[in-house]
Parts: sequence; structure tokens; C-alpha cells
Amino acid sequence: MTDFDDRFAESGFDSLLVDHGERVEYHPQAGGSRFISAIVERDPPAVFSAGGELVHAKFSVSVLDDKTLGISSYELNTGGDEIALAIRKGKLRTRRVIIQMNDDAGGVLTLAVE
Repeated sequence: MTDFDDRFAESGFDSLLVDHGERVEYHPQAGGSRFISAIVERDPPAVFSAGGELVHAKFSVSVLDDKTLGISSYELNTGGDEIALAIRKGKLRTRRVIIQMNDDAGGVLTLAVE
């Protein structure tokens, strides 16, 4: 990570999580789970995979790139890991599959979730 990534992860994104975040539960395929804060965008625009295929994610989820407070890019297993989140904010959480990492800049992971 760069100095900017460290500073944004420590203060910038944390402030966004306080104002706009919600509690989700991360379920690694390897087992266990933990609650983390995330910014969840429901019905995001479609994105393309590295191979050029259209990805129809139902959610875009942004979390700290951190193995304790968020999800580390090193531990992420797309297609196997899941996030339990509310389909509508304030409703019950359901487990959804993380299908792709869209971005990992500024100490933040942005994930496409089915």
C-alpha cells in the first residue's frame, strides 16, 4: 500500500463507514465468520470482468482492505466467500456470494456480490 492508501484507510474511508456504512457478516470459504462495516450499493451498474464478460452484480460492497476490520485482498476467495447483507437496508441479512473484486485502491476493496 502507498502512504495515501494507509491514510485513506485510517481516516477517510472510516469516516464514510461511520456516515454511510452498515453491518454485514463476512463468511470466508475456509470457515468462520466476522461482522464488519461496509458500504452497500444496491442494484449497481453492470461492470466487466478482466476477460471482458459482463458481470451482473446485485450489490457493490466496499470494505476496508484489512483482515480484522474488513476483508484482506490476500484472504479473499471470489466465488467461494460470502457476505451476509440485507437486500433492503434494515431488513434481515441473507448470505450472498462474492463474485469479483472490482477495485482495491486506497485501502478499500470494492466487491461485486450476487
